[in-house]
Parts: sequence; structure tokens; C-alpha cells
Amino acid sequence: KRREKSSIDFSVRRNDGAGHDRDANASVRRNPGSRENGRPLNGISDADGVKVGLFDRILEWMAVIAAATLAAVTLSVVYEVVMRYAFGKPTSWVIDFSEYALLACLFFSTAWVLSRDAHIKIDIFLMLFPPQVVRVLALMASVIGAFSSAVFLCVAAIVVWEAYRDSEVIWRSVIVPKWLVWSPMPIGSFFLTIQFIRRAWMDVREL
Repeated sequence: KRREKSSIDFSVRRNDGAGHDRDANASVRRNPGSRENGRPLNGISDADGVKVGLFDRILEWMAVIAAATLAAVTLSVVYEVVMRYAFGKPTSWVIDFSEYALLACLFFSTAWVLSRDAHIKIDIFLMLFPPQVVRVLALMASVIGAFSSAVFLCVAAIVVWEAYRDSEVIWRSVIVPKWLVWSPMPIGSFFLTIQFIRRAWMDVREL
């Protein structure tokens, strides 16, 4: 009887361990970033203070604006197709509006996507490195990203200011001020630079 009881207990423990392994593997599949650097997908936690929460809310509102703009672009393209092929009256503003709006969508959403750690990553080599090396590589990527974004921010700010100062316009089907079309570039680059700096600080704390 004792032998039977021992075999039953061992079987139960083995099954519990297998179930735990399945749960862990499922968790890794749902959140692969946690295996690489332990960073939550939702960015910096609320424990870092009110200013961080305010910055995150700004990023979320910018993402909402980008999503609404993308929806407007989709509807405008549908409207153009209907007017062109159903009524024979194509519009003259949809293509220009789509180009300008997609530029705003890109720069308004990039920082938010980075805060969610949702950019496309090639992690085939990261899976082969130990966690400490992965953290160092993540820190290097954040520093390079912050520097590149800061340089682009300076260049974009200068270009937008010169376009505003010289009253430059874009002469197409709809005449619009050039600075207005290009203004999302320095705005989005500013928030992207700050987000890269935040990630670099998180990487330093994890070392």
C-alpha cells in the first residue's frame, strides 16, 4: 500500500510539473519580450510617478489621433472610388490628403508603438545570448535610437521653421502651407526621442 501511495504521489507531482511547464511556455508565447529583457509590453509602470503617467497619456492620445486619421484616409479613398466609378466625378483632393495624413499617422504613432515594445524585432540572435548580454544590446539600441531621433528632430525643426518663415506652400490640387504638412515630423520625433531615453534608463536599471 505504501508503495502504491508513493507511486501515485510521484505521478501527481509529475503531472503538476508538466502543467506548470505548459503554463510557462504559453506565457512566453504570449509575451516573448518578457523572456528577453523582462520588460512589460505596456511600457513603464505607474510606480515611476505622475509625470511618466502624463507622458504615457499623451502618447495614447497621439495614437488615437493617428488611428482616427487613418480611418479618415480609408473613408476618403472609398469615397474617391465611389465618386470616380459610380458617378464619374473624381475628386482632386483625396490623393493629397492621403499623403499628408499618412505622414501624420507615422510620426504620431511611432512613440506609442515603441512604448508598447511592439516594433518589429529580429530576435533570432538574441535567443542565443545570455540575459545580461541581451540587456546590454537593448541599452545600445535605445541609445542609438535616442541619438538618431534627436538628430532628426533638430533637422525637422529647422526645416519646418524655414518653411514657416518663408511662407512656403505646396502647389498641388489643394494649396496648403508646407510647415503645416511637415509639422508632425518634429513633434513625433520629440516624443520618440523622449521614449528612447526612457527605455535607455530602464535598460540601465536592469543591468
